[in-house]
Amino acid sequence: MAQDHLHSTLKSAYCRALSLSRVDGQVAFAPAKSSWARALFKKLEGKDMENFVYLLESESAIFRAAELPDRNSIASISGLIGSDLIQMIRFDDMHSLFVGEEALRAGLTAFTIFDGYPIPLAGKIALLGGDGSKPYRSPSIMMTEAARRFKCCRPVLDPVFVPMDRVVNKGLIVAGALESLQVRIDRRSPVLL
Repeated sequence: MAQDHLHSTLKSAYCRALSLSRVDGQVAFAPAKSSWARALFKKLEGKDMENFVYLLESESAIFRAAELPDRNSIASISGLIGSDLIQMIRFDDMHSLFVGEEALRAGLTAFTIFDGYPIPLAGKIALLGGDGSKPYRSPSIMMTEAARRFKCCRPVLDPVFVPMDRVVNKGLIVAGALESLQVRIDRRSPVLL
């Protein structure tokens, strides 16, 4: 059990480090420079990695690899993104996005803009390989390349203060008093983990 957990943790870490390449659905690891790294990752070489997806969290802007427990079940994707009602969006000819249909709602604190898609996306977004049909498979695109197509956004309130020379009908307003709040959208690239 402890070995399985260690194996899963190391596999995830190596996948996140993006130092792997795919050969016939198997992972071929880049050569490690230190002897301890070679020893740690030697057992992982050639392991099946078809049950990994990229997961983007709109709220935190974190883009990471996540394990898909069952690549033949939509329930696995539903569990990853935390929604029972799922929408599939084409990412490109070889990849699909899965998002929660009800994530774009009132009280939204963050959302994601996907390049080429007219509607903002909210909640967690899963990127999988293929056209969205079963069995689901890992993305063949590098995480850094996929991240370029997203902008994570959040509304920010900026205070506007009364200028020193403001005069109104009934006299002066105290300079530095809060006049209003302006809303702007903060856009940032996803953070790769």
